[in-house]
Amino acid sequence: MKLNHVKKIPLLIALLLLIPAFWNQSPVSVSAASPAFTQSKVTIVGEDEDYQMVIANKVSGSKYKWSTSKKTVAKVSGNGLVTAVGKGKATIKCKITYPSKKTKTISAAVTVKIPATGIEINNAKKVNGAHVLTINEQYNFNRDISPSGSSDKTYWSIGGGDEECISIDSSSSGIVTARKAGKVTLVATAAEKATAEAAANSSVSDAIIIEVVEPTATVRSAEIIGSTQIKV
Repeated sequence: MKLNHVKKIPLLIALLLLIPAFWNQSPVSVSAASPAFTQSKVTIVGEDEDYQMVIANKVSGSKYKWSTSKKTVAKVSGNGLVTAVGKGKATIKCKITYPSKKTKTISAAVTVKIPATGIEINNAKKVNGAHVLTINEQYNFNRDISPSGSSDKTYWSIGGGDEECISIDSSSSGIVTARKAGKVTLVATAAEKATAEAAANSSVSDAIIIEVVEPTATVRSAEIIGSTQIKV
């Protein structure tokens, strides 16, 4: 029995030597998350509409200074309230000064979109209710969009009648070429993009009748009935 006690002594000494090593280990430190915007990309739709920027992980006692890269697009208040001014893109920045006097600047990209509320084809020359073109004649139709600062595009399309009467050079422009005699409706639609998909989701449009004639033909009266029919 005495021999067993002697064998255990070195083991006990080894364990006692290990205890200080574990005792003196430093606790693992976890650094606090740095302040940042909860949204780094923001889209505001409509003039004078507001968006409140929010900073996560604020450090108590810090000071905040706000700025905008383009005041004609968006302005920002002293507490981070962003107001849309006009269409375009701007960068909103906030300079944070910590209690230690160290600083950090965070930023967010802001896009302002101004939807159109009205559109009108402004240079049609109507004779008996229709703009007249002779075969092979080309004409560049234009439009007014309201508000004038709208970010919407214009999509040009054929709305009814004989689609073979004209060709539209580009859906994003109003350049039309007369192809054959007949009547057709030309539609200008204000939409976020100059695409058929975007135009289908828009209710802001204007339309005119185009009558394509032979060089010596007489123009008859015409009017638009509904959105796709022409009354002669």
